[in-house]
Amino acid sequence: MKAKSISMLALVALVLSNAPAFADWQYTKWGMTPDDVSEASEGTAVLPDTAIELVGSNPPVHLLTAPYALADGSLQFQAHFFFHDSQSLEMVLLEPFVQDCVTVYRRLEETYGHGIRHRDQIISSAKWFDRENGNVVFFAEISDTSCSLRYRRFATPGEAGGL
Repeated sequence: MKAKSISMLALVALVLSNAPAFADWQYTKWGMTPDDVSEASEGTAVLPDTAIELVGSNPPVHLLTAPYALADGSLQFQAHFFFHDSQSLEMVLLEPFVQDCVTVYRRLEETYGHGIRHRDQIISSAKWFDRENGNVVFFAEISDTSCSLRYRRFATPGEAGGL
């Protein structure tokens, strides 16, 4: 029984080491301030050259950016950190340096299983609700030429942001 427990633990560790995100998002926690994120990134998260502006009612503000790579180095991204009212980490947007969208999507399916898919003539997307780690993961691909990932905190019913 002990060997089985150790094998299961090793399998879980292997799966998590290949996952593009853990609880919260990597070295950050939802709700951190920009200073907290910069410190947690060991100084790699810096002000962006050009901020990404989102549309909508009170959208989060893009304040920091940092390079990010999977632990095995197979995929590299630019991570963009968005804050609610410029104070509280609300979203992480990942843009692959090399637009290998098929590989990005495949890694997401390996990590989270089959997502909720939507496809039209221009945009293909998928969404995962990672309740175990408290994240909503959204993948979008435009005309097989570019893709991105968004990580947000999973809001449960009854709390702010939930039903």
